[in-house]
Amino acid sequence: MRRILLLCFILILFLFNKTTYGEQVLTLKDAITLSIKTNHYIKAKEFSLFAVKEEQEVAKSQFFPKLFLEEKFTKGNYNSYGVFTKLNQERLTMDKFFNPGEVNNFQTTIGLEMPIYVRELFINKSIKNKLYLIEENQFKRFQEDIAFEVFKSYLNVIKAKSMLQASEKALEDAKEIYRIAQVRVKNGIGIKSDELRAYVFMKERESDLIKTKNDILVSKRALGLILSLEEPIDAGDLNIDSLSVLPPLDDITKDVVNNRKDLIADMKNVETAKEGIETYKSKFYPKLYFSANYYNDDKSAPFGRDGSGYIAGVYLRWDIFDKARYDEIRKSRMEYERAKEYLNQREKEVRFRVYESYLRVQESKEKLEVAKETLKEAEETFRLIKLRYDNNLTTMVEVLDTEVALISARVNLVNSEMNYLESIGKALHEAGIFLKTVLNE
Repeated sequence: MRRILLLCFILILFLFNKTTYGEQVLTLKDAITLSIKTNHYIKAKEFSLFAVKEEQEVAKSQFFPKLFLEEKFTKGNYNSYGVFTKLNQERLTMDKFFNPGEVNNFQTTIGLEMPIYVRELFINKSIKNKLYLIEENQFKRFQEDIAFEVFKSYLNVIKAKSMLQASEKALEDAKEIYRIAQVRVKNGIGIKSDELRAYVFMKERESDLIKTKNDILVSKRALGLILSLEEPIDAGDLNIDSLSVLPPLDDITKDVVNNRKDLIADMKNVETAKEGIETYKSKFYPKLYFSANYYNDDKSAPFGRDGSGYIAGVYLRWDIFDKARYDEIRKSRMEYERAKEYLNQREKEVRFRVYESYLRVQESKEKLEVAKETLKEAEETFRLIKLRYDNNLTTMVEVLDTEVALISARVNLVNSEMNYLESIGKALHEAGIFLKTVLNE
């Protein structure tokens, strides 16, 4: 009795471990949601976004005062140096006014500088804000790109499993053909070469089955890889209801400029290039600063205080002429024109890609219907040829040719189904609404 209980316990533990450590099955929505959180490429891109965000803070910090501490040691016997240094140290006497001798000085300076009006800083702040918006929109588009790659990997898992079913069915048919050929030879109404042909055909199907099983393992690991996981991930049943209904082409073409985040980034890039012209122009504006320094001078030790005092004031700098600045302005204007031309072409290209992807959806849908009809006819043809072979009205070669056509029709149907689904995802991706549609946001 004790042995039976022990065996039951081991069996339950085995089943529990199998359930716990088995392959994880994810829906498409869960897989895409997980990839956005775990994919290392997305994380790397996000850190780039954080870095640009910090550049915004750097631009703001330029308006704050700068405070510094400086300690300087000097030594010399130059008369003017000696006189004024001793004067600062508050130990100058009239008897050594004209011959102060060799003088040591430790000068401690605490300084403060703050811009009061620098037009360049305001423009730079605005540019940094736009650069952040550019990076943010590029990041969102990158998330969409990774999500689409997850979708394709997810389809590859489903495709591999469908191919496995087709391979198993092909092997089942091949075994039946081989069995019939054996029976016919045994009954004296068949020939040995037909049996051998059927045997070779069956072994070829076994070889195909081996490959399709490995394809499943590879596709699952590939899906796990794009989720930045090392274990295989299985795909659950795909609900295509949310994908199968595409928005009207006219509507999506009109809205694509607002939906494509990379296109929005390109528009912001044009604005940034335009402000780049103003940046170089602003260098000709006067710059107004406030400055204050507090000094300690000592003859014998750092940070000493034989004498002390401060200097404070406002200073203005105006760069009236600098030929290099004019060259920079012309260069920035060319950069602005380049950005505008690039944006114009990108808008046309995106609209074309959307148009093309919609046509491909219609094309793949029609091909899918053809594939379904072809499979139906191939199955009926095989049934009739097999019946004729049973009645000794046709050859083994024709039977095997018909079976090959049937296998091809099954494979073509699987490929057509996956191509149709991928074309829908491609259209949504080109329109910039793939994530929004799949996640039902």
